[in-house]
Amino acid sequence: MKELAKRLKEYRYPALILALGLILMLLPGREKTGKPAAPAAEFDLAAFTRETENLLSRVRGAGEVRVLMTLEYLDGREYLQDLRETGDTRETETVLGSDRAPVVSRRQGPVFRGAVVLAEGGGSPRVALELKEALSSLTGLGMDRITVMQLSENH
Repeated sequence: MKELAKRLKEYRYPALILALGLILMLLPGREKTGKPAAPAAEFDLAAFTRETENLLSRVRGAGEVRVLMTLEYLDGREYLQDLRETGDTRETETVLGSDRAPVVSRRQGPVFRGAVVLAEGGGSPRVALELKEALSSLTGLGMDRITVMQLSENH
């Protein structure tokens, strides 16, 4: 009996961890609700353009700024695909959620195609470069996709 008590004392921490693990395994798990995640906020191009014009007009020497941006696409979604291979044939099928809607595996925001910036100070090479750099940072557009021009006086 003393030998058993000595062994229990020696291995009490591993035994305690094992007992806690068993208890946690026996606890009922939380079930998934099957509800899709809340949709991301929709992109508002008009609001983004207004904020961009406000920001760019603060560049030293820019003056009043007007911006026009074109989009490649507004919302890119990739859906979860199930790949089935049987012999030489491969078939893919879009996975549907419990609400029978396709399951989105990846979502990408707007992708811009190009932009035109009209600014009172757009005739200055320094101002034009700063406006291009700022807009490139905001949109991910390359500098070759952004055109800066001087805003006419009778706009």
